[in-house]
Amino acid sequence: TFVLSTPAPWLSLSRDQCSTGLARRLVQSLAPFLSRSKSTARRLLYVDPATHFNVGDNLIVEGTLRLIRALGWRDEEIAPCSIYQGAYGPPVLEECGAYTQFKDEGRDALAIWHGGGNWGDLYREPHDARMASLGTLLRMNYTVVGMPQSMRYQNRETAKKEAAYLNELVEASPGRLILCWRQKNSWQEARSLFPAVQHLLVPDAAF
Repeated sequence: TFVLSTPAPWLSLSRDQCSTGLARRLVQSLAPFLSRSKSTARRLLYVDPATHFNVGDNLIVEGTLRLIRALGWRDEEIAPCSIYQGAYGPPVLEECGAYTQFKDEGRDALAIWHGGGNWGDLYREPHDARMASLGTLLRMNYTVVGMPQSMRYQNRETAKKEAAYLNELVEASPGRLILCWRQKNSWQEARSLFPAVQHLLVPDAAF
């Protein structure tokens, strides 16, 4: 039996209080990077939202949309597009290449990457697609916020190779990649692997 000698504060919270607090923390953590009032971007690119048979991903999509609306973005300013998971709709999304072929003159370019639990080599296809698109977006001067993820590498050589690739990308585009992690161990490992990147420990977007 597990017994707390001193009751933890969260034990007295109701489910609604707990979820509201997590949602508030998510908004506060990402407001400096995604607030509409602080951006001159014409649109917010939402890269690869997963609206397929995985109910968890669907909740993350809904949470992400509610989050960015709370940060001031109107629906007509949010541009969801497909890289890999977004191709499994509905809805059927336009491929992200249609948006990344240009950048408005004199404006910021801002993108968010769908969160979840597939950073690493456990689910290779969506992760490989993400890594390739990060290179494209950063080279086109986008600021990219990776929504909360969990990390798992089964092969340490893969982790080292991807760390070298990502750190090189970010060193050429300083300050323009922010990665969010929904678990402390993922956040700690990411800080070790990708020191050139800015990392945030925040709740899952589904909250």
